[in-house]
Amino acid sequence: MTKVIFNGLLVDQSEAVIPASNKANFFGYGVYESLRVFHGKLFYAEWHLARLASSAEAIGMELPYSASELLRMLETVITENKITDALVRIVYYGKTEKEDGILVMFPMGYHFYPDKNYSQGMAAVTHVWDRILPPSKTLSLLGGFLGLRKATEKGCIEAILINYKGQATEGTRSNLFIIDAKGCTITAPKESVLEGVTRKIIMEKLGLKIKEHPITPAELFAAREVFITSTSMGVMPIVTIDGKKIRDGAVGPVTKEITTKYDAHLKEYCGR
Repeated sequence: MTKVIFNGLLVDQSEAVIPASNKANFFGYGVYESLRVFHGKLFYAEWHLARLASSAEAIGMELPYSASELLRMLETVITENKITDALVRIVYYGKTEKEDGILVMFPMGYHFYPDKNYSQGMAAVTHVWDRILPPSKTLSLLGGFLGLRKATEKGCIEAILINYKGQATEGTRSNLFIIDAKGCTITAPKESVLEGVTRKIIMEKLGLKIKEHPITPAELFAAREVFITSTSMGVMPIVTIDGKKIRDGAVGPVTKEITTKYDAHLKEYCGR
């Protein structure tokens, strides 16, 4: 039986029940994080927990546990479930006038993408949607769900979001990078997107030169290379968007270099 944390206590997953009347759930008044466990070790847990706190603060919510308390709970979930390679999700449904907040922490099966996805690249579609409070990882995800469903129906891995300003910002569950005609690696400003932990690692830990500025759809389709990043996917090359090839439709050298450096950093961080 899978063990989960429910309001600070370790319980069987079947006991972690959220009332159907819960108003925070109904209104999407909550925040969440998905953390990677690689060979039994949490990968940048401190960054995830800091983002959880800042996401909560942005919507006027106070987390009932400190980062150190949450970290201890995460380690308990990993130990009790004998996790080696997986994702662990934290969800906090906020306190309302009539109900206390609810914290749930549980392991998720980790989806290993085939090597060919990285060597040959994947397809994406575009989807018009503005996330509410882009820098915050909240539960208001209907637009992202619809975009990802659109992508899945077309056999694509992700939907790249186009906001109301006509800018390509990020994926429904990933950050977006392009390599432009001059060879510059570019991503949207962090103020207009959810600053992903993988995005932050790539920009701060790998010794790369990356520019932040808004990306137009024209720049997206004219790019030499495109890739997306996330906790679950790492660095994923995108070689077609809306059925159109990015340059020659092959994974480019810059994406390969960044992938190699990221994978090496992951193994070094987790002691492998």
